[in-house]
Parts: sequence; structure tokens; C-alpha cells
Amino acid sequence: MDFLQWSGKTPQPQEEEEAPDDGYLDQLLQGGTAPVHTPLGTPKRTKKTSPLTPHSLLHSKTDPYHTRPLLAALGIGVFSLSFSGDGQCLAASGQDGEVRAYGMKSGALAYRFSTNLFQSPATVVRYRPDQRDRRNVAVVATASGHLQHWHVPTQRCLTKTVEQDNVIYAADFNAEGTTLATAGSDLAVRVYDEHKHTLTHTYKTNDAWEGHSARICAVKWHPKDPNVLLTGGWDRTIRMWDVRQPNTVRQWFGPYLCGQGLDVMGNTVVTGSCRLTQHLQFWELGSGTETKSVDVPVAGCEVWACQFIDLDTISVVGSKGVALLINHTTDTILKALPGQSSYYACATHSKHHAFGAADGNIAVLQQTG
Repeated sequence: MDFLQWSGKTPQPQEEEEAPDDGYLDQLLQGGTAPVHTPLGTPKRTKKTSPLTPHSLLHSKTDPYHTRPLLAALGIGVFSLSFSGDGQCLAASGQDGEVRAYGMKSGALAYRFSTNLFQSPATVVRYRPDQRDRRNVAVVATASGHLQHWHVPTQRCLTKTVEQDNVIYAADFNAEGTTLATAGSDLAVRVYDEHKHTLTHTYKTNDAWEGHSARICAVKWHPKDPNVLLTGGWDRTIRMWDVRQPNTVRQWFGPYLCGQGLDVMGNTVVTGSCRLTQHLQFWELGSGTETKSVDVPVAGCEVWACQFIDLDTISVVGSKGVALLINHTTDTILKALPGQSSYYACATHSKHHAFGAADGNIAVLQQTG
């Protein structure tokens, strides 16, 4: 089952791209399948694309990355992964509407709870950054627009919110854990106060210059500035928001995002596009200028998610079995997981890097060097 089916995106192979067919989401919820076509209208290259080459240690005995035993083989697609603040648990959400949290020391299932009151996939799980008196809380979003806070160790639902007529595709906490942003099919970016559990901002407009014009699949807070938020999706536009301002403060065109293919560290933004070329692009946050483009060297692959590990290293997942650690400064592949299944999600905490696959497998790389 492909990630584009889950997101409902299957453009028709015609000269002009038609409106998205939401029937594919319904088909996914019923367990069906659908063909996937590469999106049309891929932007022309403006930068030289860098080729990736294997690192000299990739297959050597001194390879610093070791694959831990699989945490799970669920048989259902893993849509989202998130480490707890202390790195002791890894939570996974998926097609069946359940969230499973695994202990990192043992690799065993530690906690499990269901959001599946409406037979809806759990599209996102995110641990909230730990605060002194509030720890081990995760937010779970669903394809039916439900947003729930859970205390994971007690498997108790703390709060429930419904975003009417919305499929929530993305959610993220700011670094302080004081603010939560969500986005999805209704083109709105919502910001919630985590202390009061109230909606503080809704960014939505019919003006294509001021807001998104198609589904939003990725949201990401700046790790150092709790007021700055980035969003992206089908409209091939990255938008930067400042919660102190009423409208977009910056935008740039290019990336075609169908998953959490968006991250920021310092003044650098990375995007991962669901298309056959220009998979990874790097941008200067201050100006929106593209500084580099990288193609993943796997024929026919499309990237669905990417995440910074540090300023030089990112994790990347996509179709055709793509689950990679890449040094984008030297254009080298540091580690590649074996397998043919598509990977939908990635997450990182310290020296642990997790990958969630379409077949339900969750693999973890442990960095020893």
C-alpha cells in the first residue's frame, strides 16, 4: 500500500493536473489499493544536482551504524514515529488507528492504545517535549480529524479535540512543548496553546498568495525560535509563519511534499519531494534560496520523509525500499537499510534512528561510533 494512496493523491496522466481524487483516501480506509502516478509539473532544475556515493565504511567491519532487531512486524503501514523525550520509548502510529510504544532497551511492546473509534488511521503521533510536571505525553492525530493527548505509561486519554471535515496529515510541537501546530486536507494551519488546550491561530485564506492552495502534508517548528513555523504540501510551496504575524511571512516554490518531508536546523531547510528527480533540496531559511539539490540513487523512488540528525546528516525514507542516512555535505550514503518495502516515517533521538515501513516493520539503527 503506497503513501500516496493514504494521502489521497493520484494525479491523472493528462497534460494538466486535475483536482485530487479524494476517493483514494476512502479506498485506503477500506483496505483497497490504487495505482500511483508521478506528479506532473515538476519544477525545472535551477541548481546542479549532486550525486550520492556510498561511504567507504558502508559495508566494512568498522561501519559505525548497526541495525538492531526489528521492533515489530505489524502487517499494517506505519505512518508516523516519535521518540519520547528521554529516548526510552519509540511510539508508532498506523493504518489500524492504534499507537504502539516500544521500549528501546528491550525492543518489546511496552504500551498500546487505540484511537480507532471511527475506523480511521492514526496519521500522526508526536511526543510532547517533556516539561517538569508533564512528561510522557503524546498527541495523536487521525484521518477523521480527531486530535487526542495521551499519557502513554497509563494509556489514558487526557484531551480530545475534533477538527471538523479535516484529515490531519501533520502535527508538530515547538521545542518548548508549549505550542502545537496541525495541518491537513482543509488547507488550514492551526496553532494550539498546550497549557490551556485552546486554539489560538487558524491560518486559512482563499488567496493563494497568503495561504496554501492544496493539502498540507508537513509542518515543522523552528527548533530555536518558538514563534516560527514551516509548512508544505501538494501546492509545491513552502510557507513560513510567525505566530506574532497574521499572514505568511515568507514563501518559496518547488518541493512537492506528500509526507513529513520537511525539517529545519539553524538557517538550513531540507525538503523531500515525492517525485522522480530533485528528491532532496536544501534552502536558506532567511531568503528561501535553494542552495543544493540531491537525487537518491534508486531508480523510480520517491521521497516521503526526511529529518536532520545534525547539520551534516539527514535520514531519508521513501518508496523502493529507501531508508538512508546521508551526509549531505560530502554527498555520501552513510547507511542503507536492506529491503524492498516502502518506508513512510523516520525519527531520531541521539544515536538511535528509526524507520517505519509499509509492511509494518520498524527498524532501528544504533550509532556506535
